[in-house]
Amino acid sequence: MKIVVLDGYTLNPGDNPWDPLAALGDLTVYDRTNPEDVLERSRGAEILITNKTRLNADTLAALPDLRCIGVIATGYDVVDIAAAGKRGIPVMNVVNYGTEAVAQHAFALLLELCRRTALHDAGIRSGRWAAGPDWCFWDTPQVELSGKVMGILGFGTIGRRVAELAHAFGMKVIAASARKSAAELSASSAPVSFPVEFVEMDELFRASDVLSLHCPLTDQTRAIVNAANIASMKDGAILLNLARGPLLDEAAVAEALASGKLGGLGADVVVEAAGTAGEAGTAHAELTNRVVLLAIFLLAQHVIGFGDVLELLLGFLGLVDVRMVFAGELAVRLLDVVVRSVLGDTKDFVEVFAEPFVFSHSCLLSRKVFMIGSPQRGEPR
Repeated sequence: MKIVVLDGYTLNPGDNPWDPLAALGDLTVYDRTNPEDVLERSRGAEILITNKTRLNADTLAALPDLRCIGVIATGYDVVDIAAAGKRGIPVMNVVNYGTEAVAQHAFALLLELCRRTALHDAGIRSGRWAAGPDWCFWDTPQVELSGKVMGILGFGTIGRRVAELAHAFGMKVIAASARKSAAELSASSAPVSFPVEFVEMDELFRASDVLSLHCPLTDQTRAIVNAANIASMKDGAILLNLARGPLLDEAAVAEALASGKLGGLGADVVVEAAGTAGEAGTAHAELTNRVVLLAIFLLAQHVIGFGDVLELLLGFLGLVDVRMVFAGELAVRLLDVVVRSVLGDTKDFVEVFAEPFVFSHSCLLSRKVFMIGSPQRGEPR
């Protein structure tokens, strides 16, 4: 069985062996893969592993041997899921491995925007405080989070953790979904140990002092932070985007930052990728006094998380009999099989099957098995 990793360097720069994955077959690992090289390097692979290298419909159509795709990340928009589903290719991503890192990262950005610690450190080091006539020294307003409203768009695992930290800072937490009503989100969300108010999305934009995005990128959420929604926000509200760059209409956000409508943007993603290194890059450089733009996950975070990522990926492969996948069928005997459309959330519509079903169009999206398409026998359920 031929296994190809298209961009393995950021996940394993040399101190984490690929041995567990290599044990499954003939493994080839590329540090990085340019778009023009994807097809050639993928030829003959039965399993393709990617982190940020895109696999589009044309590429998938040219790979007749491909039987399985693994995305070593939580977001799986680098793969044309619909095209994979039509060909019956399971696509697996990795969830719940970076929750603490992302939540901490969100508050690192937020606290920097509120306190501008780096700016004041530089001023102090340059002697401005010592030379000043007053004991106190500040160049920007010092924002306190206690009593302010934290809005969470996307109340999944990461969104809930960010909300929990916000509550610890004394913030009021409200949450909304891009595709569910407030009542539906309330009914379907996992229980939490802190107070949260579920609201409609338009109210989320209106009421938030800080709006943090933790939703997937779909046709419904693309450019969801646009001129109209920004206009409804509080003056000086802070926006955090640690999800996907295209959730923002960047032109509208840039204008809002320049005018002061938005008080700040903390992001580790932008719309256009900077080469093959991921979504991090330099955008709207003229607005850097209002924007904190950091690389997507620091290298240390990749190294720390890699063992868990690989373990989870191998766990996904272990959910099914791999021989069944490569025979062209995926038989699953699990009590927690979830049947949903590809754009649905990853925790809804739990349905229990009393007997195994065989699926032809499949997408594995967590330790539960999420399927695209319908059973090969019987009516869709």
